[in-house]
Amino acid sequence: MCGADTIGLSAQTEAGNTIIGTSSNLSYTSTSVADCDDCDAVNNMALSLSYGYFVIDNLALSAGLNLTSMSQGDVSISTTTIGVNGKYYMSGMFAQAGWATTAVKDVDVSMSTISLGAGYAHMLSDNISLEPMLMYLMNSADGESVSSTFGVRIGLGCYF
Repeated sequence: MCGADTIGLSAQTEAGNTIIGTSSNLSYTSTSVADCDDCDAVNNMALSLSYGYFVIDNLALSAGLNLTSMSQGDVSISTTTIGVNGKYYMSGMFAQAGWATTAVKDVDVSMSTISLGAGYAHMLSDNISLEPMLMYLMNSADGESVSSTFGVRIGLGCYF
């Protein structure tokens, strides 16, 4: 099975081909806080879209857009993120590095993220892949480090 995935993916990652990607996150969390009977649950939704071009065999450079919305009770935060990344494919596996900048609605702050990731492209058909990935994100606001995140992301890729 791995050989079929590798052969199918190799044909799709040749120079001149394109890839359109998407991923989404929808979660609902109910947190119980000591001495807080009125604490509301947190709702979070994110949608990511990207477009990439294989500049050489196995190396795609991509631009992406990410829209998020989070709400807790009467408080709502929306963000828009634009970014660029490079993804290199090796025998069905891939490594990715990127940079993004984020605007938070109604907040005047400059936020940026550097991301590193590795994953596997499992071909579902000749042109569609399921891409689970481990990610590490380093976030900064106004030039100061504010957080880092380690997580899992599952995306879909459509190759042309």
